[in-house]
Amino acid sequence: MASEIMEKLTNFFMTPEETTPMVESEQTRSSGRESHLRLHKATKSTDLKVVVCSPTNFDDVCLYADYLKLNTALILNFERVDANLQQRVSDFLDGVCKVTDGSVQRISESLVMYVPAGVAISKELYAFSIPPYVKPGNTH
Repeated sequence: MASEIMEKLTNFFMTPEETTPMVESEQTRSSGRESHLRLHKATKSTDLKVVVCSPTNFDDVCLYADYLKLNTALILNFERVDANLQQRVSDFLDGVCKVTDGSVQRISESLVMYVPAGVAISKELYAFSIPPYVKPGNTH
């Protein structure tokens, strides 16, 4: 009984790198059963989830930090909060991003994007130049 529990625990906690064939013990030979090694693969989703939030008070930052810890990107809309609350929320989430190796990018005056580790943010700036209008035949 105790050997069955140990075998189950060993099979559960063993990583795929440790997949060496198990040697039959005297107990398994006498009972006629063979030990089978089961592999447990961690399924990792490559889909990036993005949540758009509008904070209303400072208590919301715990929820936002949980999103970042769960590898979910955040876009925060600070249009409806005052500058003091925006600064406090931004400081807290900047710290969370620093600890979790995430990134922060200001999109506009009121939008800020927080992404978890392994996600790159690139911002492209486009400059449109309009040539000055010159009246034809005017060479003064």
